[in-house]
Amino acid sequence: MLKSALSILLLISLPGFCGPALAASTSTGVPLSVETSLSGQFVVVDIPLTVEPASSDVSVWYKGGQEMVSGQAPPDADAVMTIIRSMETPPMTLARKGRVVLFWMTVKKFHVENMPGVYQLATSAPLSAILESIGPEEAARNQIGYAALREGWEVKLTSGAASEDDMDVLFNGLVKLKDKIGLYRILENAIRVKPDGAFSNAFPISDATTVGKYTVLAYAIKDGTIIGKGQGEFAVNKIGLVNWLTAMASHRSGIYGIIAVVIAFATGIVVSIIFKGKGGH
Repeated sequence: MLKSALSILLLISLPGFCGPALAASTSTGVPLSVETSLSGQFVVVDIPLTVEPASSDVSVWYKGGQEMVSGQAPPDADAVMTIIRSMETPPMTLARKGRVVLFWMTVKKFHVENMPGVYQLATSAPLSAILESIGPEEAARNQIGYAALREGWEVKLTSGAASEDDMDVLFNGLVKLKDKIGLYRILENAIRVKPDGAFSNAFPISDATTVGKYTVLAYAIKDGTIIGKGQGEFAVNKIGLVNWLTAMASHRSGIYGIIAVVIAFATGIVVSIIFKGKGGH
């Protein structure tokens, strides 16, 4: 179980995570809403969030960066969660390989939807304790943790024969791949919370991060109930040569293909000249 000391979990996710709610306010002007959960109605405090920088520019030399998330949680909260997640969830085609005679090759393919390209979650307490506190239904509702992501994904076998372990192998392999390139991260005990509820955390942004808009969500938890929610966002934009090449590939694919062939041909000539020069010595 969670300790009584204040802890925070940072989460970035899709916008509109809060369902219909009744707006209200306190005498101090702090926005509130009333929501319904399995345990009945409860008051939800609005958590003010600051996300910096508001946008990051990706150029040819982009090597990654970071997003700083800070906010003000209710001081009596037991835990606070914040997640970074891409707004778009483009479909993917994934393959499972197997041994065919003497060769290791693709034996089946899957069409996958509703999986975010980027998902990072930071906490100020062990994630297992937080998930135990709020329960699997609330975690799935707010997509907190990898298991919750799996609850919402859609998978269709497009070729090959299905087997019982397909979903486990596919999901675990996808998470492992995205974790390796820095798109998926679980950062436990990474958030520091002050006695007044102020918290902050830096999320590393991989150079493999795709262009688009990202949402940051914050949750405050007390006695297994989410008592506070906050939302912010940031954008990743392409500039310079990267932006030009992307636009060319999208709107003038023929010209883009010719340019790609010319670049590949020129690269081959340069490499050939270099190796011939070394051979002459």
